[in-house]
Amino acid sequence: MVLQLMFTQHKLKEIMIVNENTIELTVALPLYNSREITWLAMESLVRQENIDFKWELLVAEEVASNPFGKEAIYSYEKKLREVGCIRIQYIPIETWIPLSTKWRMLGRFMSITSKVFVLQAADCYSFPRRLYETYWLALMENADWINSPNGLFYDINLDKTILYDQSTIEYPTGLNMALRASFARKLPYGEVARGVDSWLYRSCEALKDKELKVCWNGKESWKKGLDTNGLNNISMTRSYHFESPKPPFIETDMKVEDSIPKDIMERLRKAGEENKINVDKVRNAFA
Repeated sequence: MVLQLMFTQHKLKEIMIVNENTIELTVALPLYNSREITWLAMESLVRQENIDFKWELLVAEEVASNPFGKEAIYSYEKKLREVGCIRIQYIPIETWIPLSTKWRMLGRFMSITSKVFVLQAADCYSFPRRLYETYWLALMENADWINSPNGLFYDINLDKTILYDQSTIEYPTGLNMALRASFARKLPYGEVARGVDSWLYRSCEALKDKELKVCWNGKESWKKGLDTNGLNNISMTRSYHFESPKPPFIETDMKVEDSIPKDIMERLRKAGEENKINVDKVRNAFA
């Protein structure tokens, strides 16, 4: 299995002892075919605020499928260190593996003192206080699982925004998810490509052997964050949510320009324009 080929127990031990006496939180970023959008996640991480603890960034990526790449990740190292990130680990993967296997892999590369395992998506601009609020919610509330109940979604190609509203459904997982680090270290093997959030939640519940303590971040910090659609491998097929929103997605008057920095918005719009040009070229080639 690829997971077994990627690292030995000896190598894993060497990785885990780096700065293990100080790291309190882990940001896990799985990538696949995300070269054009991973910058969004990275920009949000280097703009985190109020960080008063040390954290690490773990990235796992298939190197043969339009990768963002190790060099691009490490180009953010200086800025990441300025906001408390003292360890970056890039894990190259030779062939495709399911997302569930990636989460399991990332959990095993985590520093042994980390208490919180934050799930970061390539196409998500995490709100500036996400790490701070997640860390303190986890510690103060002794939470097993942390979510945000709301969030803006922006379709890069349609230039349209909708709102995710957890109150419209009954479901234990939401946005900006994080879980107890001890669970992430023990995730079971499973080749799950769809419904991975549910798989993660059920796996954590099984590890605890009883209902998880779920904490919802009730602050309105989520308004300064953004999930995008159109350039990540998964989100390329989700435009129907924007064309005809159904719960948990609803129409909204909120403007994405009010949520994220101007330079990020300009870059997103430019990416949308370039993507349309590329799509048109492909269509014309097959016309």
